[in-house]
Amino acid sequence: MILVIGGGPAGCMAALSAAKQGAPVILLEQNEKIGKKWYITGKGRCNLTNDADMSMHLSHIRRNPKFLMGAFARYTKEDIKRFFISCGVAVKTERGERVFPVSDKSSDTISAFQRALKEAGVQILLNTKVDQIEKKEDYFTVQAKGKEYRARAVIIATGGLSYPVTGSTGDGYRWAKHFGHRIKPLYPSLVGLNLLHPYPDLSGLSLRNIRLEAKWGKKAKEWFGELLFTHYGISGPVVLQMSAEAPVPFAAFPLYLNFKPALHAEQLSARIQREVDKDPLKEIGTIANRLLPQSLVPHVIRAAGIDPKTRGAVFTAKDRRNLTDTLLHFPLDVGSFRGFSEAIITRGGVFVQEVDAKSMQSKKVEGLYFCGEVLDIDADTGGYNMQIAWSTGFVAGTHAAGFGKEANE
Repeated sequence: MILVIGGGPAGCMAALSAAKQGAPVILLEQNEKIGKKWYITGKGRCNLTNDADMSMHLSHIRRNPKFLMGAFARYTKEDIKRFFISCGVAVKTERGERVFPVSDKSSDTISAFQRALKEAGVQILLNTKVDQIEKKEDYFTVQAKGKEYRARAVIIATGGLSYPVTGSTGDGYRWAKHFGHRIKPLYPSLVGLNLLHPYPDLSGLSLRNIRLEAKWGKKAKEWFGELLFTHYGISGPVVLQMSAEAPVPFAAFPLYLNFKPALHAEQLSARIQREVDKDPLKEIGTIANRLLPQSLVPHVIRAAGIDPKTRGAVFTAKDRRNLTDTLLHFPLDVGSFRGFSEAIITRGGVFVQEVDAKSMQSKKVEGLYFCGEVLDIDADTGGYNMQIAWSTGFVAGTHAAGFGKEANE
């Protein structure tokens, strides 16, 4: 018997791959349905994977990419695409090589997986929270909902701490510790940033083709893409990316927004002067609107130290330098990253040095396996984290089934 704890992408894949090897499998899920967090991935559309080459996937893994080389070779983005297509779920590739179901409904992918699990003979027990796991000689005993289950192998696929409303309780870390595993400190990742002085009037404003620039000690880092102003600060792809790469534990750092990354200072200064020369009698606030969304103008003019009523005719060279510098280095007062309740993924987890990369089996306890977000592995947005779940789940399930067969012989 194989027991899989957790009905997310990694757990479902582990259960299915074990069952396909002929092992009897029980999947224990504490929620009323499987895939509760899965439902909201990709904003409810389910970003299944990324269509880039698997070597590119590795370049988007933020922690311990080498650990995944074997798993990515065993189960690729082509494998998961073929699986869903075989289940009747057509897929498509969008901007950034992101793969989605053609229907744009995550529920379609979950329903397909449920059917596959049922056809493979996996027994799914919902509303079944695991309370305790012990190992007695060659068997694990698992206490859940007042019952005791015995298994040759246990696969922990409980996810992390992100989006706790979906049932992410961190239980997997507790059980890993119980069996002697170390846990890398846990932090929210792929999450928005609180500003000490947010811009609530800009909430909802989305900017494309901007550059975010951070300085961590002597190290400078930048991200190019889309940014979203929110009531608490900033979010959007470039901010989520930054949160995945920021040093931990958190400490405030200088952060700047470049509104015109395609232009050098001299080019931007000349552009500003041309706009001023067109309408020398107009106020600089009106002229600046040709360079920025109207709602941003007052904030940029203020940060540049320019009187918004200054007319083009009296707009000095110093004013132009200040405006140019502000457009290229608009300062943001960093507060803190948002918490686990809004984080897409958890940073940290079970030390991968204590897990066999070829099997996902614990190096400390035979028959104990880990897969998915519970491990100290996380990636950028774009379907990469889902591929981690599919690949590690496949390897864990396949090897757990083999281990169970050997133990019974």
